[in-house]
Amino acid sequence: MVTIDLAKWLWAGLWLAAALLGRASPDERSSYDAIVVLGCRVDPGGVPSNALLRRGEQAAELYHRGLSERVLTTGGGGDFGPSEASVAERVLVARGVPPSAIVREERSTSTWENALYARTLVGEGSVLVVSDRYHLPRAEQVFRRHFGHAHGVGSDSPYARTRRIGRLRETWAVLIYAGLGRIGPAANLARVKG
Repeated sequence: MVTIDLAKWLWAGLWLAAALLGRASPDERSSYDAIVVLGCRVDPGGVPSNALLRRGEQAAELYHRGLSERVLTTGGGGDFGPSEASVAERVLVARGVPPSAIVREERSTSTWENALYARTLVGEGSVLVVSDRYHLPRAEQVFRRHFGHAHGVGSDSPYARTRRIGRLRETWAVLIYAGLGRIGPAANLARVKG
């Protein structure tokens, strides 16, 4: 017989609602130890997907606003070409971020690993996480388990269909992460030491 943990499902539903709203601007902090660009698909020929391009552009804007002196790109290799982190780095450089300000993390394959490996490169300080708006509630909570402070800034696809598909995929990711104890009320009690 399968038992259902109603509290876990209600919590996941609340996170889904938050994911649909998401935030678009940084909090009141004047600076962060790093701006972290979460990886995303790379298309054939090493071309950034639209989502990775938007994330890189958003991070470059935040860098030029002086919110951090360092930008960390994340994401390992996918089906095509170079790593997500190296493609995001190219986007940043094309938008005027000096290569000396960019650090790459090229092993991660998930949001959890983005945070875990970023922590080894940045330390425990504060990070400004850049991803798609619907992904931010989960990404922020994951990064808060690894860093002293984490806040997310989101970008949106101009295409309604892309946003709907992303939200649907994120719904499953929230349920999986909640089930694994990586996000949710119980997750807040156990901070990862690294």
